Amino acid sequence: AEVILVEDNSPDNALIICERLAKSYARVRLLRHSDGKNHGAGESRNLGIRAARSDYIAFLDADDYYLENCFSKAVDIFNNDVTVDGVYSAVGAEFESEEAKRRYYATHEDEIATVDEKVNPDELFRYLIQGGAGYIHLNGLVVKKPGLLKVGLLPQHRLHQDMILTIKLAALLKLVGGDIHNPVAIRRLHLDNRITNLETNFLETRYKAYLYLYHWAQDAKLPKTKQRIVRDTYWHHGYRYFKHASKYHLALYFYVLSHLNR
Repeated sequence: AEVILVEDNSPDNALIICERLAKSYARVRLLRHSDGKNHGAGESRNLGIRAARSDYIAFLDADDYYLENCFSKAVDIFNNDVTVDGVYSAVGAEFESEEAKRRYYATHEDEIATVDEKVNPDELFRYLIQGGAGYIHLNGLVVKKPGLLKVGLLPQHRLHQDMILTIKLAALLKLVGGDIHNPVAIRRLHLDNRITNLETNFLETRYKAYLYLYHWAQDAKLPKTKQRIVRDTYWHHGYRYFKHASKYHLALYFYVLSHLNR
């Protein structure tokens, strides 16, 4: 096993800490972008994925941590079924302050990030893209590297890149639930988290995420049934976004499309 640290030109002393860890532990590798500049979470994760020597990839953001039971369920599942491409489990939360907690609950209903019911791998794609059964947090995901390379890695979106990745994985691979009720990792939520920024226009960012998925589904030649699910969800978010932005002619366009093609 190896630990890959990707230092993305952080404004704090992260580079010094990463260098110290890489020198102290043989299994720790430090990576930086070739130009030494900040490239964002998506490309930084992709850098680590491409450089990984292991057959399995697990993710952990800089301010989060794993729990002792993190990989036990995933290991059992992989050992018992060689056809499984990835295992997802629940991820808990730790709040830096009451204000961070308030901001989080302004856009979320539960502090545990998980697919909150047992879902057949063949149905997971529909559950993730249409909602209603939770979502997969990358801190709780273990996936085989060939699968990540197959779906095209993470897009360069400021928000929702992890949602896009898990939907792509569910569309093409076999993902199964591990420990979906008990957290295997903890994410620390503070006032600098992008996802808890109350000024973020989530209608716009979600529309752009599903626009990306709409084009990806066609390029990847997904089955027609899955392409239709992506298309309908894209139109739904497009209608909501443009209606909210008072662009009624575009909102009407999405509304008509969604009803003409049912």
